Amino acid sequence: MLSDLFSINGQYTFQINILRLLLKLNNGFRNEKDDSVSDSIMITCDIAKIYMNLGYTGKALGEIEEAKEAISRYRCSAYAELTYLLTYSQYLASIRKYNESKDAYSKARLTWAYRASNETRNTQQTCKQLVTKSLILSEAHFTKCMLPSNTSDNAINGCTAALQILDRCLKTLNSSGSSEAKPLSDPFSNDTERREREEKLSIKDSQWRIAQKMGKYMETISNLYMTKGSWNEAKYYVVQGISLSQRVQSKSMLCQAFLCSSDFNLRYGNLEESQKDIERAIQCRFSSRNSLDQIQIYTATASLSIANKMYEEAIQMYDEANKSLDALSNPKHVASLEKIGDKNLTDSTDYMDIDMAHSYSPLQRMKSNNIIQKAAIYYHKNAPMDGISMLEDLKDSGLEYDEFLYNATMGHLKLECILAELTKYDGLKQEDIKSLPIMSYTSKQTRTSTSERTTNHLHTLWNELADCLAQITDAFQTGVTRERVMAIHRTCNDAGLAAFLKTQVEAKIQQLANRNALLSAYYLEMAKGIHIRRLTRSSLSEKLQKLNGYLPSLDDWPADDHESSGNHPRLNAATLMPKWLQSHITTLLEQYDRDHLLDDAQFQQQYVDIIPSNWTVCSLTLDPTHNDLYAVQMRAGESPFILKLPLNRIVKRCKGEQNECVEYQEVDTEMKSIVQESDETIQYSSQCKTPEAVREWWTKRHSLDTRLKNLLYRVEGWFGGFKGILCGQRMESSSQIKKFQEGLDKLIHKVVMKSANKKAKIEFSLQLCRIILQLGESPSNRELEDVACFTLSCYDDCLIDIDSSRTNVDEVTKGLHSLITAYHENAKRNGIDTSSNKRNDHVILILDKYMQILPLESLPILRKQATSRLPCLSFLRDRILYAKSKKLGDISIVSDENNAGNNISVSGQSVYYVLNPSGDLLDTQKQFEKLFKSNQNWNGIAGAAPMELQCKDALLSKDIYMYFGHSAGQSFLRGTTVRSLPRCAVSILMGCSSGKMESNGEYDPHGYILNYLIAGSPAVLGNLWDVTDRSIDNITRHMLQAWGAIGKNQGRSQEKSLVQALTESRDQCNLQYLIGAAPVVYGVPIYLE
Repeated sequence: MLSDLFSINGQYTFQINILRLLLKLNNGFRNEKDDSVSDSIMITCDIAKIYMNLGYTGKALGEIEEAKEAISRYRCSAYAELTYLLTYSQYLASIRKYNESKDAYSKARLTWAYRASNETRNTQQTCKQLVTKSLILSEAHFTKCMLPSNTSDNAINGCTAALQILDRCLKTLNSSGSSEAKPLSDPFSNDTERREREEKLSIKDSQWRIAQKMGKYMETISNLYMTKGSWNEAKYYVVQGISLSQRVQSKSMLCQAFLCSSDFNLRYGNLEESQKDIERAIQCRFSSRNSLDQIQIYTATASLSIANKMYEEAIQMYDEANKSLDALSNPKHVASLEKIGDKNLTDSTDYMDIDMAHSYSPLQRMKSNNIIQKAAIYYHKNAPMDGISMLEDLKDSGLEYDEFLYNATMGHLKLECILAELTKYDGLKQEDIKSLPIMSYTSKQTRTSTSERTTNHLHTLWNELADCLAQITDAFQTGVTRERVMAIHRTCNDAGLAAFLKTQVEAKIQQLANRNALLSAYYLEMAKGIHIRRLTRSSLSEKLQKLNGYLPSLDDWPADDHESSGNHPRLNAATLMPKWLQSHITTLLEQYDRDHLLDDAQFQQQYVDIIPSNWTVCSLTLDPTHNDLYAVQMRAGESPFILKLPLNRIVKRCKGEQNECVEYQEVDTEMKSIVQESDETIQYSSQCKTPEAVREWWTKRHSLDTRLKNLLYRVEGWFGGFKGILCGQRMESSSQIKKFQEGLDKLIHKVVMKSANKKAKIEFSLQLCRIILQLGESPSNRELEDVACFTLSCYDDCLIDIDSSRTNVDEVTKGLHSLITAYHENAKRNGIDTSSNKRNDHVILILDKYMQILPLESLPILRKQATSRLPCLSFLRDRILYAKSKKLGDISIVSDENNAGNNISVSGQSVYYVLNPSGDLLDTQKQFEKLFKSNQNWNGIAGAAPMELQCKDALLSKDIYMYFGHSAGQSFLRGTTVRSLPRCAVSILMGCSSGKMESNGEYDPHGYILNYLIAGSPAVLGNLWDVTDRSIDNITRHMLQAWGAIGKNQGRSQEKSLVQALTESRDQCNLQYLIGAAPVVYGVPIYLE
């Protein structure tokens, strides 16, 4: 009990010495009936664990070897042997000898199977036996989560199981008066009272130990969830950890809990609360300056200082932390932890030499990680070379370090250095628009103007870029499944930029290899929706029963990863699925497991070439660090076309015209301001009783509508002359577009050759020509100037020097206008309307965490274009594969192999609706109830809230689910319930902010609507912000009519998708942007049968 008191107060030196004293007493004065050897082994292992927690792995090994020697010489209990094996497995994992750790864990499993299970299946067990058994099994689960795995899910499940076992044990102890908690008393025994007193003392003693372990498990689980990116689950365990520590009244536990909370709030973007948590931790910390608590406070303060851009303070904190780590690693300090005496269980000799006794692998890693984090700060200080030197010194020092963190940071710093070198060359300056693939060019003469020195330097930079890209991709492969979302996001963006720059340099040195266009596109897509993809993979595993979703048993050892949880008493959902659906989910799970291993050709095959021929995918990625916007257009059979659009170029050309240019932060602030003010007007609308108040209310609403419209016009200005990259496929004349291409080549060549230093000609791609022509018949001068500057810079890209002072941009602008006008006029003469889209043409936007806040579907160029969105490209792939699997699985559907994903059709008669569940949207109910009930095949509920089981059954069995109420219905239908479904209906959620996704700090966007997408719904319609019921009802009614779900077209085969119907309906209200831009479709085009 005294040992646990010192432990819970963080006084580990006293705890070690108390345990030493217990060993002496145990070996000399114990009752003959007691198992002194087993107890000694377990005490020795406790000492080993303390040393491991302190970072002294060498000292821990010495204790483990003592326990091993005792087991080899004396008979002991199964519990004692299990404690030794689990402690040894944890030790090996802590020094990263994972194969040996797995071997030790496997031996523990066998020991449980052959010895412990028979000894422990005793319904008349004492409280002490229950505690021992629970601690063993919880440690078994926790040890398993320390072993490497493909995903963090196994670690989370293992640690959660450990926590559940201890929680059940604690509840049993608290109700220990019942006969089930302890054996029946023997009325003829004189020892009954003594044993009852011992039992009560054992319960109190055990509660401290269990509570401390539970706190440790909660901290581990919250860290695992933070790493995975699941902020809500992480927050839950952070709060629970603080609550437990407060109940136990342990300052040591509170210090750790507050530091964990500080880390969570820092990642969530709540810097003020993070600072308060650090201050709370300081009040609870152990008094020693050189304690692990103090070191963690230093590093937490450093991380917070970086977020606050206080870089010098951060460097100072890392230095202080490493000074303390050096002090803790000092052999004199290690020797002073306890007074070395007669500690041996036997007369055996010491198994450690002096080097092993003082080894401290975890402390070394803490120090090296601090050095890496410190080196990363020099990126922000615009001194990346200083950071690189620091990392090189670390590598030479022999300290252990985290491979992912080292490679990712080194690659990031090297990339910044290379970027600075590249800006010295014309054609490689990053303020100009760049494209991939590079435009092809021909030259009849060898390079004459470029010096050998320049050529050699460019070759050197190319080699450095190749090495840098390899290092970054190594980091990606190492950490993609287990590192923080933001770290993987940055690594992917770095890889995308490195591949982009590598192609640019290749063009300069005439080693063109446009395969990097695919690599750049691949890594830009892998940077999106990292947590969403992890969550989807977890959900797919659960649906196939690959994860252990059952309460852990107090009699069974943790199941192996390859063991199906279907062996446990739980309904196997996979057996209830149609075979085609089970096969589809299995395929998706395999795809998610391999996504990070794709090469450029596989990315093209598995993501791009499966896109239906009438769809255009446009992916948008913002790089806020360099203020660049990447736009990637993808169509089947074509290499992705990538544009890097520097937003600064717009600012420079605008020359102070505020209405024409804004930076991202301004857009973000204005968008949030419009939404907030709109919410406020909706909230006080009921207070407008007088005509004057009503007029003021409408004036404010119209003002917000105008502000949003103007904001979207300015956002479109980011794309300048390349806004056509957002568009779908227009009707075109093949002969005229070829003529335009030839004219563009000649125009730019003619202007460039007036001042060029060598004769060469660039051929502009048809992809680029189509994008330019989608400016329409009357492009603005600014748009034409944007295109002119880009086309001229393409010659610079190919090392054809241009005297920019003599280059006549106006001549190119005028020529472009003539060529564009001629194309459209000639096409019209041939009977082709170039302003109309091809039949069933759709655009699908893949938006990153920064762009998803904007209603880009209502940009002027997209306002009349059928446009939907998705948070990551993987979700698009999933829906295309779903359509193909469904058609192959349903023999009634005629499959078109070349266009299998085009027409995902659902039955307009298979509908379930939830109408006004709260009872206060009477106008909405009045408008739709009679209409819905007139269709005898439709089912639903109006004026009352449904049961969760009703909604769950509807999503599973119906083709269409419609919700008309407040928010998205999460008050009666939990997100986890939706997410767990093997299939999910097309869903129309018309409540306020039903489609809103928020992004906090470093976490990916999150929102209730994601549960429907993870469940596999082909399309989900929701509102990005709050709307008024009457206005949104008008849009909804018109949309359902245009789709063919209601009205005169009901039941007829329709050619309009849900996306097209929504696009046509945006203007069916007074506020065409404030209301009309709010509803968006997440998913793909859906048609009614």
